[in-house]
Amino acid sequence: MTARTMTEKPGGRPDSGISLPQDPIPAATLRSALALAVARHEVPDEVISKVAERLSSIKLRIRGLDVCTHGICIDYFASDVGWMEKLTDLLRLERSYVYEINVLTHGTPVPDIYHIRVEQQFEELAPYTAGIGH
Repeated sequence: MTARTMTEKPGGRPDSGISLPQDPIPAATLRSALALAVARHEVPDEVISKVAERLSSIKLRIRGLDVCTHGICIDYFASDVGWMEKLTDLLRLERSYVYEINVLTHGTPVPDIYHIRVEQQFEELAPYTAGIGH
C-alpha cells in the first residue's frame, strides 16, 4: 500500500508527497496514491482513475507522486540502462504534456540507480492542478 509522508519544506510548509513501494505498481494502487497526492484539490474520482490507468502503462517503477507547478511530479527509479526507451512511452502518452525531466544518478564510478523526476500535466487534471504546486 502507500505511505503518506509529511515533512517540513523550507518556510514551514508541509510536503505532501506520496512514497510508493519499489515493485511495479498496479493501476489500483496508483489510483490511491494519486488520490492522496491531489486530495486537497478536490479532483473527481473518475479523473484520478483515468490518469492512474494511463500511468500504469509505463514500464518504469513509480516511487512517488506529488502536485507540482505544472501538474504532477512523478518520481521513477530504474536500475537498468533501458530506462531511456521506457521514458519514450511516457512522452507518447495521449493528452499529457511533459514540462521537465530531471535525471539523477546514484553510484560511483558507474551509476547503478537512476532517479528520474518528471513534471507532467494531464488534460484531465489541468483544471484542478495547473499552477497550484508548492
